[in-house]
Amino acid sequence: VYFAYGNFFYVQADYKRAEDYYSISLDIARKNNGDSLRGIIEIRRSFIEFELGNWEKAESMFEGVLYEAEKSSDTVTIIGALNGLAQVKEKQSRRDETMKHYIRALSLAEKSNRKNEMAYVLNNLGLLKLNTGQMEEAKKDLLLATQLAIEAGNERIVANAYLNIGLIYDETGQKDSALYFYKYFLASEKKTGEPRSIATGYVNLTSAYYDRKDYVT
Repeated sequence: VYFAYGNFFYVQADYKRAEDYYSISLDIARKNNGDSLRGIIEIRRSFIEFELGNWEKAESMFEGVLYEAEKSSDTVTIIGALNGLAQVKEKQSRRDETMKHYIRALSLAEKSNRKNEMAYVLNNLGLLKLNTGQMEEAKKDLLLATQLAIEAGNERIVANAYLNIGLIYDETGQKDSALYFYKYFLASEKKTGEPRSIATGYVNLTSAYYDRKDYVT
Protein backbone atom coordinates (compact mmCIF):
# COMPACT_ATOMS: atom_id res chain seq x y z
CA VAL A 1 0.00 0.00 0.00
CA TYR A 2 2.75 2.46 0.94
CA PHE A 3 4.62 1.68 -2.27
CA ALA A 4 1.45 2.38 -4.28
CA TYR A 5 1.08 5.74 -2.54
CA GLY A 6 4.71 6.47 -3.33
CA ASN A 7 4.11 5.71 -6.99
CA PHE A 8 1.04 7.97 -7.00
CA PHE A 9 2.98 10.94 -5.67
CA TYR A 10 5.94 10.14 -7.94
CA VAL A 11 3.68 10.37 -10.99
CA GLN A 12 2.35 13.68 -9.64
CA ALA A 13 5.96 14.92 -9.33
CA ASP A 14 5.50 15.34 -5.56
CA TYR A 15 8.87 13.80 -4.86
CA LYS A 16 9.02 14.71 -1.16
CA ARG A 17 5.85 12.76 -0.37
CA ALA A 18 6.86 9.97 -2.75
CA GLU A 19 10.18 9.62 -0.91
CA ASP A 20 8.37 9.49 2.44
CA TYR A 21 6.17 6.58 1.32
CA TYR A 22 9.04 4.79 -0.41
CA SER A 23 11.07 5.00 2.81
CA ILE A 24 8.27 3.38 4.79
CA SER A 25 7.91 0.68 2.09
CA LEU A 26 11.65 0.07 2.17
CA ASP A 27 11.65 -0.48 5.94
CA ILE A 28 8.81 -3.00 5.61
CA ALA A 29 10.57 -4.81 2.74
CA ARG A 30 13.80 -5.06 4.77
CA LYS A 31 11.99 -6.50 7.78
CA ASN A 32 10.29 -9.11 5.60
CA ASN A 33 13.34 -9.98 3.48
CA GLY A 34 11.61 -8.70 0.37
CA ASP A 35 14.72 -8.34 -1.79
CA SER A 36 12.89 -7.92 -5.10
CA LEU A 37 10.53 -5.28 -3.74
CA ARG A 38 13.43 -3.56 -2.03
CA GLY A 39 15.27 -3.33 -5.35
CA ILE A 40 12.24 -1.87 -7.12
CA ILE A 41 11.80 0.74 -4.36
CA GLU A 42 15.48 1.67 -4.52
CA ILE A 43 15.17 2.16 -8.28
CA ARG A 44 12.24 4.53 -7.71
CA ARG A 45 14.23 6.47 -5.13
CA SER A 46 17.12 6.69 -7.59
CA PHE A 47 14.77 8.07 -10.24
CA ILE A 48 13.65 10.77 -7.82
CA GLU A 49 17.24 12.02 -7.70
CA PHE A 50 17.35 11.74 -11.50
CA GLU A 51 14.19 13.83 -11.88
CA LEU A 52 15.63 16.43 -9.50
CA GLY A 53 18.70 16.73 -11.71
CA ASN A 54 21.04 15.14 -9.16
CA TRP A 55 22.59 12.93 -11.79
CA GLU A 56 25.78 11.98 -9.98
CA LYS A 57 23.82 10.89 -6.91
CA ALA A 58 21.33 9.04 -9.10
CA GLU A 59 24.18 7.29 -10.89
CA SER A 60 25.71 6.19 -7.58
CA MET A 61 22.34 4.92 -6.34
CA PHE A 62 21.62 2.98 -9.54
CA GLU A 63 25.08 1.41 -9.39
CA GLY A 64 24.42 0.33 -5.79
CA VAL A 65 21.09 -1.22 -6.75
CA LEU A 66 22.74 -3.01 -9.68
CA TYR A 67 25.49 -4.41 -7.46
CA GLU A 68 23.03 -5.84 -4.95
CA ALA A 69 20.70 -7.20 -7.65
CA GLU A 70 23.53 -8.98 -9.43
CA LYS A 71 24.51 -10.71 -6.17
CA SER A 72 21.00 -12.16 -5.86
CA SER A 73 20.46 -12.66 -9.63
CA ASP A 74 17.33 -10.47 -9.49
CA THR A 75 16.76 -10.05 -13.22
CA VAL A 76 13.93 -7.49 -13.05
CA THR A 77 15.91 -5.22 -10.72
CA ILE A 78 19.07 -5.60 -12.81
CA ILE A 79 17.16 -4.51 -15.91
CA GLY A 80 15.63 -1.58 -14.05
CA ALA A 81 18.99 -0.43 -12.69
CA LEU A 82 20.63 -0.68 -16.13
CA ASN A 83 17.76 1.30 -17.63
CA GLY A 84 18.24 3.99 -14.99
CA LEU A 85 21.99 4.11 -15.52
CA ALA A 86 21.48 4.43 -19.26
CA GLN A 87 19.24 7.46 -18.75
CA VAL A 88 21.80 9.09 -16.47
CA LYS A 89 24.59 8.48 -18.98
CA GLU A 90 22.43 10.00 -21.72
CA LYS A 91 21.94 13.16 -19.65
CA GLN A 92 25.70 13.31 -19.24
CA SER A 93 26.17 12.94 -23.03
CA ARG A 94 27.99 9.62 -22.57
CA ARG A 95 26.28 7.98 -25.53
CA ASP A 96 28.47 4.88 -25.83
CA GLU A 97 27.82 3.96 -22.20
CA THR A 98 24.14 4.76 -22.63
CA MET A 99 23.83 2.32 -25.51
CA LYS A 100 25.86 -0.35 -23.70
CA HIS A 101 23.49 -0.30 -20.70
CA TYR A 102 20.35 -0.33 -22.85
CA ILE A 103 21.62 -3.24 -24.95
CA ARG A 104 22.53 -5.27 -21.88
CA ALA A 105 19.13 -4.55 -20.29
CA LEU A 106 17.32 -5.53 -23.49
CA SER A 107 19.32 -8.73 -23.82
CA LEU A 108 18.43 -9.78 -20.26
CA ALA A 109 14.75 -8.96 -20.83
CA GLU A 110 14.71 -10.99 -24.06
CA LYS A 111 16.44 -13.99 -22.48
CA SER A 112 13.92 -14.06 -19.63
CA ASN A 113 10.99 -13.28 -21.98
CA ARG A 114 9.88 -10.31 -19.89
CA LYS A 115 7.69 -8.35 -22.28
CA ASN A 116 7.06 -5.43 -19.96
CA GLU A 117 10.78 -4.85 -19.42
CA MET A 118 11.53 -5.35 -23.11
CA ALA A 119 8.90 -2.73 -23.92
CA TYR A 120 10.20 0.02 -21.68
CA VAL A 121 13.82 -0.54 -22.66
CA LEU A 122 12.92 -0.50 -26.36
CA ASN A 123 10.90 2.68 -25.83
CA ASN A 124 13.90 4.41 -24.26
CA LEU A 125 16.25 2.99 -26.87
CA GLY A 126 13.93 4.25 -29.60
CA LEU A 127 13.90 7.71 -28.06
CA LEU A 128 17.70 7.71 -27.94
CA LYS A 129 17.84 6.83 -31.64
CA LEU A 130 15.25 9.50 -32.40
CA ASN A 131 17.39 12.10 -30.65
CA THR A 132 20.42 11.03 -32.69
CA GLY A 133 18.57 11.19 -36.02
CA GLN A 134 18.17 7.43 -36.59
CA MET A 135 14.51 7.78 -37.50
CA GLU A 136 13.80 4.42 -39.13
CA GLU A 137 15.64 2.46 -36.46
CA ALA A 138 13.83 4.48 -33.80
CA LYS A 139 10.44 3.77 -35.35
CA LYS A 140 11.22 0.06 -35.52
CA ASP A 141 12.09 -0.06 -31.82
CA LEU A 142 9.06 2.00 -30.82
CA LEU A 143 6.58 -0.06 -32.82
CA LEU A 144 7.95 -3.23 -31.24
CA ALA A 145 7.78 -1.56 -27.80
CA THR A 146 4.12 -0.76 -28.46
CA GLN A 147 3.31 -4.34 -29.46
CA LEU A 148 5.07 -5.78 -26.40
CA ALA A 149 3.48 -3.25 -24.06
CA ILE A 150 0.01 -4.12 -25.38
CA GLU A 151 0.72 -7.82 -24.81
CA ALA A 152 1.98 -7.02 -21.30
CA GLY A 153 -1.05 -4.83 -20.59
CA ASN A 154 1.03 -1.72 -19.86
CA GLU A 155 -0.95 1.24 -21.19
CA ARG A 156 1.59 3.72 -19.86
CA ILE A 157 4.37 2.39 -22.06
CA VAL A 158 2.01 2.25 -25.05
CA ALA A 159 1.21 5.93 -24.55
CA ASN A 160 4.87 6.93 -24.20
CA ALA A 161 5.85 4.94 -27.29
CA TYR A 162 3.02 6.59 -29.22
CA LEU A 163 4.27 10.02 -28.16
CA ASN A 164 7.74 9.17 -29.43
CA ILE A 165 6.38 7.79 -32.70
CA GLY A 166 4.45 11.04 -33.05
CA LEU A 167 7.71 12.94 -32.63
CA ILE A 168 9.26 10.92 -35.46
CA TYR A 169 6.39 11.75 -37.81
CA ASP A 170 6.57 15.38 -36.70
CA GLU A 171 10.29 15.55 -37.43
CA THR A 172 9.82 14.00 -40.86
CA GLY A 173 6.98 16.37 -41.81
CA GLN A 174 4.14 13.82 -41.60
CA LYS A 175 1.87 16.04 -39.50
CA ASP A 176 -1.37 14.09 -39.90
CA SER A 177 0.27 10.92 -38.63
CA ALA A 178 1.91 12.87 -35.81
CA LEU A 179 -1.50 14.21 -34.77
CA TYR A 180 -2.94 10.71 -34.51
CA PHE A 181 -0.22 9.57 -32.08
CA TYR A 182 -0.25 12.82 -30.09
CA LYS A 183 -4.02 12.55 -29.60
CA TYR A 184 -3.68 8.98 -28.34
CA PHE A 185 -0.96 10.00 -25.91
CA LEU A 186 -2.94 12.93 -24.54
CA ALA A 187 -6.13 10.89 -24.11
CA SER A 188 -4.18 8.21 -22.27
CA GLU A 189 -2.38 10.65 -19.97
CA LYS A 190 -5.63 12.38 -19.07
CA LYS A 191 -6.73 9.07 -17.56
CA THR A 192 -3.66 8.94 -15.29
CA GLY A 193 -3.87 12.62 -14.42
CA GLU A 194 -0.12 13.29 -14.52
CA PRO A 195 0.19 17.09 -14.96
CA ARG A 196 3.56 17.11 -16.76
CA SER A 197 2.56 14.47 -19.28
CA ILE A 198 -0.78 16.17 -19.97
CA ALA A 199 1.06 19.45 -20.52
CA THR A 200 3.49 17.67 -22.88
CA GLY A 201 0.55 16.23 -24.79
CA TYR A 202 -1.09 19.63 -25.25
CA VAL A 203 2.18 21.29 -26.28
CA ASN A 204 2.91 18.70 -28.98
CA LEU A 205 -0.68 18.63 -30.20
CA THR A 206 -0.90 22.43 -30.40
CA SER A 207 2.41 22.60 -32.24
CA ALA A 208 1.25 20.01 -34.77
CA TYR A 209 -2.01 21.89 -35.40
CA TYR A 210 -0.07 25.14 -35.81
CA ASP A 211 2.29 23.56 -38.35
CA ARG A 212 -0.77 22.43 -40.33
CA LYS A 213 -2.07 26.02 -40.16
CA ASP A 214 -5.10 24.69 -38.28
CA TYR A 215 -5.75 27.62 -35.95
CA VAL A 216 -9.33 26.67 -35.04
CA THR A 217 -9.12 23.11 -33.72
